[in-house]
Amino acid sequence: MKCILVVAALTGLALSLTGCSTSLCDRNAQLDLSKKAGDCAGVPLGPLLGSASSCSMKISACTSDDQAKLTRALDCVEQVQACTSASRDVYLLALNGCTDQLAGLSQACLDAFFGGVIPGEDGGMDGGEVDAGPQPISDGGNGVELVAVADGTDYAFAWSLRQPGDVAVWQLIGSDALGARDPEQDLGPGSLSDHLIPDSGLTSHRYFLVGRDSQGEIAAGNLDAGSTSDAGMAMCLRSTDCPPDRVCDLGQCKTQSCMLGSTTCPAGYQCFAPGTCIRMTSDAGSFDAGFQRPDAGFTRALPFISNEVALTSGPASFTSDLNLGGFPGRRPAITGIDTARVFVSLEQEGQLVAHASSRRGKDFVDDALSSYPLDTVGTRARTTYNPDSKLTFTCYNVGRGVRVQRSSDFGRTWGVAAVTVEAFDDGGVTSNIQDCDIGPWTNGGAIMVTVEDDGLAVRTISSGLSVSTPVQAFLSNPATYFTPTHPTIATLPSDSQVHVTFTAIRPLSGGGQDTEVVGVYRDGTLGAFTQPQSLVGFPAANAQDWSTVAIDPKSKRALGAFVSVEPGPGATPISTVYTTLWNPTARQWGSGPDLSVFASEQNTTLLFPQKSPSTDVWFAFSPSVAILPSGKAWVTFVVGPRITNTGDYKMVAIPFDFELQSPLSTAKGWYVEPVITVSNLRVLDPRGSTSVPQPPVSVMSADRQLSIYGAFIEGLGLNGEVEGRAMFFSRP
Repeated sequence: MKCILVVAALTGLALSLTGCSTSLCDRNAQLDLSKKAGDCAGVPLGPLLGSASSCSMKISACTSDDQAKLTRALDCVEQVQACTSASRDVYLLALNGCTDQLAGLSQACLDAFFGGVIPGEDGGMDGGEVDAGPQPISDGGNGVELVAVADGTDYAFAWSLRQPGDVAVWQLIGSDALGARDPEQDLGPGSLSDHLIPDSGLTSHRYFLVGRDSQGEIAAGNLDAGSTSDAGMAMCLRSTDCPPDRVCDLGQCKTQSCMLGSTTCPAGYQCFAPGTCIRMTSDAGSFDAGFQRPDAGFTRALPFISNEVALTSGPASFTSDLNLGGFPGRRPAITGIDTARVFVSLEQEGQLVAHASSRRGKDFVDDALSSYPLDTVGTRARTTYNPDSKLTFTCYNVGRGVRVQRSSDFGRTWGVAAVTVEAFDDGGVTSNIQDCDIGPWTNGGAIMVTVEDDGLAVRTISSGLSVSTPVQAFLSNPATYFTPTHPTIATLPSDSQVHVTFTAIRPLSGGGQDTEVVGVYRDGTLGAFTQPQSLVGFPAANAQDWSTVAIDPKSKRALGAFVSVEPGPGATPISTVYTTLWNPTARQWGSGPDLSVFASEQNTTLLFPQKSPSTDVWFAFSPSVAILPSGKAWVTFVVGPRITNTGDYKMVAIPFDFELQSPLSTAKGWYVEPVITVSNLRVLDPRGSTSVPQPPVSVMSADRQLSIYGAFIEGLGLNGEVEGRAMFFSRP
């Protein structure tokens, strides 16, 4: 109905009848743009003039001429056809035509309804702020990128800035499938970068994010704020920039000491007396990880309004087969940070390369977008993240020592600060520190375990890379366990818990020896690490290696896994994966035959019914365990048939439930079937000796929200024995 303005003269004042304004606002409510949004993302939602209650309050600021213009705009909106994904641009153009009817509004009316700016004059209806509230920006002009995932009950969000800027508070704005908006959720402080909605109770929802400054206005990026580095002028980018008796070490040509007969030199070098690495090849395994980042080309400050994301609750699934750049890789290490960010390190062409993603791995495929130089020397990197300090730590072998670096930008920048823990020779006796693992610790720092000659040492690392005096975690004993290798560490800083597991040699009672996975433990009530005990719970006759461990933050129980060699069909030795459980009350590990992934009953392999336990030769190896903050545990490993010494291996995953009754024993704790094949790509066959556990070719990590992330090395060649690219997967 058209609004008819009735004016009466009374003591020189013009009064409009309230029935007119009420009719206009009622009509505005009936023309809710949410009903026209269809399946279009990033389009205006809600009534053009706001809710009925707010419209009734604001209309008094508008003259009769203003109300006529508002009416014409609503007439136009009524004629606009509903939006579809194919007609989105036409739809937005039509809406902009409607808002053109608002030209000439009085400043008072414009301020009341539209914050002083006609919708469409601040970059179009796709973004900007109208009375219905700010709108998402999905055309690339957004200053903040939002990533979100959902599982059966929870929603998780994480975001990153495309430009530096100051935000006082974040607002998460949601709408349902019909476009009806939720109340805005204020999230703070401005340094916040992730958010979790547990037990959302929602089936389908859309969200976007707005950053506001201290004045309550929409914040924007600062084009003048650049990044600085105090790394100093680099003398070298690769080893070929240095003389043959020097290595390129964090941009400086340095002599690197080594142990004769060992592999402590970088790729392309050999160790010569008296213990110096000498380059033997012309390229020294050069890999140009120093890519110049493409210029985003921003010439204006971007508003901190994000893209819109759509979430649907339901069973989560794996996304996989995202390659980490285009170069072959080995020995991946991974740390899940949050829903958006994940960090992976790889050895590529003899160097350590960092792969950092802020888009849930989608940017991994392009080296120019996600690859950063970690170090030009070093091997066997391990990594962790501390949420208190927002620092990513990594440790790795360099020469006869172990180096630790940290990154304050989620794994992109390295080399600004580093500390190398090196051995000291005492009276001519050569010492060696190697094989580290690292975990988060108190006060925003980290804690690291290393192999030091015949023992294990634990050191804390501060956020500023100050290193503590080493604490002995294990010392070899020829009568029990000796010569430790392959240590792993798991921590629960809030409870001062530290688990260290490793492989050691064990003497056999009848003579000879084998390898066994053992662990030591410390918490706030213990002054020192416990004596080593088998992860099986009792000495096992099979060769074991490559343990991994994680702690449940809710129950404080721990879950471990390892590889064991045992007789397969026809007495053929096979590698298989076992899980093992830590009882925090008894402070004891326990495993058994039922916790093998090849456990069978009545000639049926329970987890792999397609495998005959009596005739089919299969290998399982490369286990990883991770536990989410919710307490949900996951186990991943590589598995498949091995025919004529050639394996056809795939990456698989399976949840583990501490309370699930084992089908083969009276104990609790078992796998939640079925096994999930993460990728159909062939995984690298490491071609290790079948008489010892196969070495790892994959990794997995949980973030602090809902997700797990992993990587494996693709197997190329006729038999999958050639190292290919690292492949990334995530869930959900």
